Amino acid sequence: MLADHSDSSLDLSVYEPSTPYQDRLAAMKDYKHDTPDSMSEDLCTPSSLASSANYVNLQLTAHNCPVPLKFVNADEEEACKIVNGFLRLLSDKQSDAQERQELTNTIKRLKFELETTKSTLTMQTQKLAEAHRQIDQEASKRTAVAKSLSTEEKRHKATQSELQKAKINLQTIKTQYAHEVKKHELDNAKIKERLQKTMDERYEQNGDIIKMSSPMDKAGALFGPPKPNHAAKTEDLHKAMLQKSIERENQVIRDNKLLRLVLYDLHSALKSMLEGQTRQYHQIMDLDGDSPDLVKFRIPMELGGAQLKEAVLDLIAKLKEEWDIQIVRRQAYTEEEVKEKDMTIERLTQDLDEVFATLEQVQDDFDTKTEAYLKFAQGSFFDTIAHNHHMDISSDDIIPPEVEDETKALRKLQKQIREERQNLTEAAIKLGEDRTQLMNERRAFEQQQQSHQTLVVLDELSNTER
Repeated sequence: MLADHSDSSLDLSVYEPSTPYQDRLAAMKDYKHDTPDSMSEDLCTPSSLASSANYVNLQLTAHNCPVPLKFVNADEEEACKIVNGFLRLLSDKQSDAQERQELTNTIKRLKFELETTKSTLTMQTQKLAEAHRQIDQEASKRTAVAKSLSTEEKRHKATQSELQKAKINLQTIKTQYAHEVKKHELDNAKIKERLQKTMDERYEQNGDIIKMSSPMDKAGALFGPPKPNHAAKTEDLHKAMLQKSIERENQVIRDNKLLRLVLYDLHSALKSMLEGQTRQYHQIMDLDGDSPDLVKFRIPMELGGAQLKEAVLDLIAKLKEEWDIQIVRRQAYTEEEVKEKDMTIERLTQDLDEVFATLEQVQDDFDTKTEAYLKFAQGSFFDTIAHNHHMDISSDDIIPPEVEDETKALRKLQKQIREERQNLTEAAIKLGEDRTQLMNERRAFEQQQQSHQTLVVLDELSNTER
C-alpha cells in the first residue's frame, strides 16, 4: 500500500536489489503487455521486490510523482502485485506517449501535404481557366475571320462580274443612243437640204427664195424638183416622213421617261438605305434637303437638271463618307496574323491537355490523402495495426481538437472546389452569350459590306457618265 508523504520510516537506500538494475531495465524493454502471454508474466517476485520497488519509485519520480512507494509490514505477494500493477501502468503510459507522438507527427505531415495540395490545385485551376478563355477567344476570332474572308471574296467576285456586265451594257446603250441620234440628225439634214433645194428650183423663176427651218416641210428633196403630175406622190411622201418623225420622237420620249423613273427609284433606294444605316449605328445625318420628288424628275433637264445632278452627287458623297467611317471602325486581320493565331491555338490546346493530365493526377492524390485523413479523423486509422489493443482513454484523446479543425478545413476546401466548378459552368454560359453577340456584329458587318458594294457601283456609274 501507499504510505503518507510525511512518513519516512522506510529508507529506500536499505533495499539491496538481488538483480542488477540494468538487467531489470532490459527485462522491462522486453516486456509486452498487449499479448496474453506477456500479460501473465510478472516481473516482480518476492525475491526481487526491493529492486522492483526501487525501479518503480524512480519511474514515479521521473513522472513528477512526489510520493514514493513504500511498503510497511506488507505481505510480499500483495506488494509484488502492487508493483506489477504499477509496472504495467508505466508501460501503458509510455506506449500512450509514443502513440500520441506518432499521431502528432502524422497530423503535422498531413497538414503540410494538404496545404501543398491546396496551393497546387489553386494554381492549376487558374491556369486551366486562363487556357480555356484564351482557346475560346482565339477559336472565335479565327472562325469569324475565316467566314468573313470567304464571304468577302465571294461577294467581291460577284460584284466585279456584275460591275463588268453593267459597264458593257451601259457602253452599248450609249453607243446605240449616239448612233441613233447621229443617224436622225443626218436624216433631218438631208431632208432639209433636199426640200430647200426643191423649193429654190421651183420658185427660182419668181426670184423668191424660201429657206425651210421647220421639220414639218420635209418632203420633195428626195426626188428632186416637184413636177405638176407628181403632186399626189409628194403629199404622200410628206405624210410618211411626218409619221416616221413622230414615231421616233415618241420613242425618245418614252425612253427618257423610263430613264427618269429608274433614276428616281435609284435615288430613293440609296437614301432609304443610308437612313437605315445611320439609324442603326446611332449617327445623325441631315438628309431632309436631298429629297426631290417624282415631279422634279419629270421636268425638262434645262429647268431642273442641275439641281437633280447636285442632289444625286451629294447623296453619293454622303454614302462615301459613311463607308469611310465604317472602314475605319473595321478591324482587319492579315494572313500572317491568322497563321499566328492558329499556332497560338494549337499551343494552348497542348498546354490544356497537359493541365488536364496534371489536374487529374493531383485530384487522385488529393482523394487518396483525403480518404486517409478522414479515416484517421473517424478513429479507424489504426484498426489494421492493433486489433486487440484497448486503451482506457477518454473520447477527447481519440479525436484531438487539431483533427477536428483539419476536418473542417478539408470540408471547406471541398466546398470551394464545388463553387469553382460552378463558376466555370457560369463562365461557359457567358461565353455562349458572347458568341451570340459576335454573330450579331458579323451580320451588321455584312450589311456594311452591302452598302459598300452599292457605293462602288454608283461611283463607277458616275465616273462613266462623266
